[in-house]
Amino acid sequence: MKPVIIYKSIFGGTKKIAEWLAERSGAKLVKFSDFNKDSINDCGTIIVMSGTYAGKMPLVPFISNHIKEIHGHKLVIISIGSLPEEEKSSKAAYLSIPKEIRESSSYFRVTGKLKDPETEKKLGEIIRSF
Repeated sequence: MKPVIIYKSIFGGTKKIAEWLAERSGAKLVKFSDFNKDSINDCGTIIVMSGTYAGKMPLVPFISNHIKEIHGHKLVIISIGSLPEEEKSSKAAYLSIPKEIRESSSYFRVTGKLKDPETEKKLGEIIRSF
C-alpha cells in the first residue's frame, strides 16, 4: 500500500521536504487543507508533518481532529524546525502531542535544511521506517 504524506507548510520549507520524501518513497502528497477521508483510502502508513512555529506544531490539532480517520494506520509524525531536538522548546513541542498518540506513532524531528547531509541522512531513516 502506498503511504500518504499529509503536510502543512507556511513558509515553504516543509513543502520542499514533503515533496522530497514523496519523490523518493512514492508516497501521495496531501495538504492539510485538502485532506478528507478518501485521501487515506488504500494506504498503510500516514505521515503527518508540519513546521514548528513559536513552539507550536500545526500537526498536533490536525492529528487530534482526525484521529478517527487515522486510527488503524501506521502513523509517522515529522516536525520540521531550525532548533535541535534537544532544545527545551523542541521537547515542549513534542510533549504537546497527546501521550496516547506519541506512544502509538513514530516521531522524527528534522531541520529545515534540505541540502544538509545530516538532514538527508535523517530523511532516509524516515523513509526506511515506512
